[in-house]
Amino acid sequence: MLACPRFNNTHRPARTRRVAVALTTTLLLLAPAFLLAPPSTFAQAKPAAPVIPQIPLPQILAEAENNITQRRPADAAALLDRVLSRVAEGEKLPQGADINRIRLTAATTHFQSQNFPRAIAIAQQLADPKNRDATDSQRAEARMIHGLSLALQQKYADAIPIFRAAEQSIAHRDKALLYGAMSAQQASQLETAAATYTRLLTTAAHDRDWADAALSLISIRIQQKKLPDARNGLDLLRKDLPLVDNLAGLNILSLQLGDALLAAGDPAGALTAYRTVLDKAELLRQQAHRTRRLETAIERAKLLTTADATTLDTLRRAQARLDQIKTAAAEIEKLKNYDATLLFRLGTAFQQRGGAWEAAIVFEEIITRHPTAPERENAYYGLVRAYSDAGRFDKTSAAAERFINAYPNSQFAPQALYLAAMAAGQRKLLATQLEFLGIATKRFSQSELAEPMTMMKANALFSSGLYAEAGQTCREYLATYTGSQAKFREDATYLGAMATLAEGRITDAAGQIETYLKTYPNGRFASDAAYRLAATDYARQNNDAALKRTQDWLATAEPGNPQRGEVASLQGDILATLGRTPEAITAYRTALEYSLSDDQLGYILDELTRLYQSTRDFESAIALWENFAREHPDHPLTINAAYWIARLNTRLGRTDAALTRVSEIAARYITEPDRDSVERLLVELSALIARPPRAIRGQPKPTVPTLDQLFARVDKELLVNGSVRQNPTAQARALFVQSEIANFRKNPARSAEILDRLAALYPIDTLPPGILGKLGDHMLNKTPPAPDLARACYTRIVTAYPKSIFADFGYAGLGQLALRDGNGEEALQQFNNAIDLAGARFKLLDATLGRARALLLLNRLDDAKDLYEQVAGNRTWRGEATAESVYSLGQIFLKRGTPEDLAQAQARFQRVYISYKKWTPWVAKSYLGSADAFEKLGQKQEAINTLREMLRQERLASLPETATARQRLAALE
Repeated sequence: MLACPRFNNTHRPARTRRVAVALTTTLLLLAPAFLLAPPSTFAQAKPAAPVIPQIPLPQILAEAENNITQRRPADAAALLDRVLSRVAEGEKLPQGADINRIRLTAATTHFQSQNFPRAIAIAQQLADPKNRDATDSQRAEARMIHGLSLALQQKYADAIPIFRAAEQSIAHRDKALLYGAMSAQQASQLETAAATYTRLLTTAAHDRDWADAALSLISIRIQQKKLPDARNGLDLLRKDLPLVDNLAGLNILSLQLGDALLAAGDPAGALTAYRTVLDKAELLRQQAHRTRRLETAIERAKLLTTADATTLDTLRRAQARLDQIKTAAAEIEKLKNYDATLLFRLGTAFQQRGGAWEAAIVFEEIITRHPTAPERENAYYGLVRAYSDAGRFDKTSAAAERFINAYPNSQFAPQALYLAAMAAGQRKLLATQLEFLGIATKRFSQSELAEPMTMMKANALFSSGLYAEAGQTCREYLATYTGSQAKFREDATYLGAMATLAEGRITDAAGQIETYLKTYPNGRFASDAAYRLAATDYARQNNDAALKRTQDWLATAEPGNPQRGEVASLQGDILATLGRTPEAITAYRTALEYSLSDDQLGYILDELTRLYQSTRDFESAIALWENFAREHPDHPLTINAAYWIARLNTRLGRTDAALTRVSEIAARYITEPDRDSVERLLVELSALIARPPRAIRGQPKPTVPTLDQLFARVDKELLVNGSVRQNPTAQARALFVQSEIANFRKNPARSAEILDRLAALYPIDTLPPGILGKLGDHMLNKTPPAPDLARACYTRIVTAYPKSIFADFGYAGLGQLALRDGNGEEALQQFNNAIDLAGARFKLLDATLGRARALLLLNRLDDAKDLYEQVAGNRTWRGEATAESVYSLGQIFLKRGTPEDLAQAQARFQRVYISYKKWTPWVAKSYLGSADAFEKLGQKQEAINTLREMLRQERLASLPETATARQRLAALE
């Protein structure tokens, strides 16, 4: 090491020996660390001391030693130069003094006083191979002085080979590697620096220098974009994190590495890097602890009385590192958005890796915890994207709405609205989709997304049944986006034609379709357009022209065209209309050979069945459905097959055969709760079993089986073997059939008793959705109701079977429960779900009426009025729903309270108690409503007359409204 050497080892006078011993053990102070501080930080060299002729060399050496002890390296260097000069002139050194040791000490003191050229000259003499008296250790120390002197003059490239030579010394190897790597890094020889750091990290002791070297290597690898190597370096350093004094520097490197990995398409690696970054509070806490530790180590080192040059250099670099750490910590302390920036990087990495849900959690944290951070705006947009990527379309819409409210003019608003609109569309929430698209196209008409959003809006309007608006939007698109830059002109042209067709403007639509074909003869929709022209001819009763178009289409279309089945089906419709039944049957059967949607398939099978029945060819119809059920045992239309097989066999008098076939299909899936269509088949089976036996002319009237006898037959037909008999789902389904049979036999009490037993015997999670819906409705409507059990049934449907054909039972039931609790918003959402998500196959009336009730509860009178009018005007819903709707319309007009509205209310109430007398609860409510209306109109006597008329109705006497009427009459009289 660069310690001051002894000048000799022989016995000398006491003073000379004392000087030599002291000189041997003295530390050389202020050794350099050239990369952490510039040369200007070293003490300026003092002028050389004046030459004192003829002073004995031992005395000069003693004075030099004293200057070294007093930390005056420049003075010591001048004295040692005089010694070397006199020796060069022929003067002999004191006995035992070593000229090479004196040279090493002189080189060191010149280095410390920044006289680098002189230090290099002496070091080169010492390391010269011709100087055979120098030891290997002295040569190595000389090389270190030489290399450091070059580096501090910023001659980094020249220093590299000097440090490489110094590596040969075991004692100096680690420092030589460190300084060599630092020099190469400064010389922009990054690969050389990286290789040297790597060798150092492989062999050196793990200390603070080792940790600094690791940080430098990571920095180089990031610079070189050798990111896997940088990741490896970070992994290596993470194992020895306690050695890292500069946590702030490590955080910066980790962020840089994460950013580089993210840009390189490695979000998983970026996440690993970002996760090593501490949040602000924790970083400052840990850094404060390490700063105190470093300060203590520095103070202890300063107390040492002996050290070599590299040790002193380590001390100086530690002090420089401490200063840097304090500066960095102070800067971090000032950063208000430090944590928000880190969280945004994490969220982005999660999002790019496919962890949309994790990204959403991180972005929500930014929005909640950092309300003033600039990253909050980006986090909102990231949140919209994350929810969209996760398929959480309800949350996507909500997040987009929050974003637009918080940042209405954000540059990311069009993208957020676009994603929200797409999400709403995928959930078939078309009204919500149109709301977002309306905002986007109006507020951000200059956005690059305005064009695709306009077409999305047109499609959403079309899907919503708003065909006129869809057509208008298409025309607006064509007027706005012209020329070759317009991306969707063909789409807009054809969608506009389809909107006109859907409006029922057949002739106009045909003209628009022909215009499309002239403009785009080989367009993407050309095949469909030719088919639609045939359909327009058929709709205008141009049957011969329509038939010709279908024949041409089928003759020219590609064999694999997916519309072949649909066109063949249209051909069958045309032939059937022309009365060419055998040809129509052939066309329909041809259509069955091609790919068809379930709706198309069901339509064709039904039409074939109708045609076979029209010719009384029941056997062919039965064979059609038998073949279908055999070839497609798992198809949803198997239920239709069982229905028609049963019905047609019954018409042929083969009731037992019908029952056998239906039982066979039902028993096939009776143990599988996920086969929700089984319940529809079980209802048909119930009807067959409950049907009284047919009387045969000339024979005694057959005995009608009792319910218990019919129930025994159910077990025989469905619980066909031991394993099925032990299955709870099969057992529950058998009880369900018994309940339905009791209903068909007009015994509702027995039906309710069976449902109560079913609920008591079987856990909710063993029941299929069809039974859950029936059971939930029973529990909600029984006396007294069991709302908790009903809620459990409905919740199970929508969570375990959201795609079931019976899902609307769950949503509608939950809506009814919310209405009972007075929660209009929740009720409205659930009824909307019954229609929008579940399709309301069975509960359309309940859901529509429920929506109206919820809107009325929320005092949204106009919206409620529209729905009640829809229910009241639907002939297929005539009954109690009509009475309730007309009464509720009266209530809406009553709430409005103007004379005109009160007159309208009066008309609605009178219509109920005059035209819907069967529904006594609504009749009673309407009498009271009519009296209210008369009172508000100031017609007190008419109100009294109305209440008296109500009290004369004996059939209303037991209703609670009657007591209310008596009280009000007494008050009026």
